[in-house]
Amino acid sequence: MSAVGLGRAAGNVWVALLIGALAAGCTSAGRAHDKGGRVARPASAGQPRSAKQALAEEAARVVREYWRARNLAYSALETGPLRGFEDQAAALLSQADVDNRLANGLPPDPSSNTSLRDLRTYFTRPDRFPRLLLAAVTAASDDVEPQVYLLIFTRATPQAPWKLSWQARYADNTELPSVAVDGDGFAVPLTPARQRATLLADAAEVGRRLQEYRERAAAAATPPRSSFFADTQDTYGWAKGLQDEIRGGRVIGVEERVVARPPGLPGYALATRDGALVMVTVGEETVRDYRASPFQQDPNQINYDRRVSPGTYRTIVIDALATFAVDVPAAASHGRAVVVGSSWQVTKVTAAP
Repeated sequence: MSAVGLGRAAGNVWVALLIGALAAGCTSAGRAHDKGGRVARPASAGQPRSAKQALAEEAARVVREYWRARNLAYSALETGPLRGFEDQAAALLSQADVDNRLANGLPPDPSSNTSLRDLRTYFTRPDRFPRLLLAAVTAASDDVEPQVYLLIFTRATPQAPWKLSWQARYADNTELPSVAVDGDGFAVPLTPARQRATLLADAAEVGRRLQEYRERAAAAATPPRSSFFADTQDTYGWAKGLQDEIRGGRVIGVEERVVARPPGLPGYALATRDGALVMVTVGEETVRDYRASPFQQDPNQINYDRRVSPGTYRTIVIDALATFAVDVPAAASHGRAVVVGSSWQVTKVTAAP
């Protein structure tokens, strides 16, 4: 997975012009992101209003406290403010972003100074652990166009803090799947067994198919079509960009291949009205072999990523981590899975003579 290809895949985001309002068991916008403008079923009268309000306030607090820590960390290019707020894939992506910017003398991302313009959250039931909190947030500033992020917070036990475990930036021109809720207004998580019984594929299979497609794209002469995934910016669009990069590299004697590096991180699935919103993490390694002539990293380390020391190399290896949000249809459906969002970062760059 190349930094160029992944950056192209993650670059387009959907603009949401919504103002958030809190509602029973979940917070919601005045106009749903859901397909067809449909909204989730309201909570039943069995859930006391005070309890619903407390949960709604907790959701808003968790997200807003995290966002303040995120802005501080990204603005200062220091992950210290995020300690205690992140784990799993989210923590790895944040650290990789900061490391890359510091190593290469890059300024903070403009999105590091954004405020939440819209907040929409879904809780799983408060009496079942681990708990999940899905947040769809629209962030913007005077200098940054509105961008939509999907965030998964997890809480392992009643005593444990909420932590952001997974994140993705939502793709342009895609609709947020209609998250289903139970009679009390809570989102419905799907266990791996339930995923396998009700969905076209479970999270593990979705991640495997996504990785296989990306490996196939790197090895093919032309961008391949997928029978499992619909053509979106994060699948066929990424493959087209990668093909352009591979062809350009061959002109100067560079061969490029993509190799899977399973990150061993959990996937998540929340039921929707016609399937599930499945969140997966993929690890990849892009290997660039300089066959025509060796790669020369100059003494100032500016010919390539500055994490590569000055010298002469035949191989550059780029490790990266990517998260994907996928709308997976029900098992009986004849539709294809749709990748609706992604985030990525290069986590390591190494070179070999």
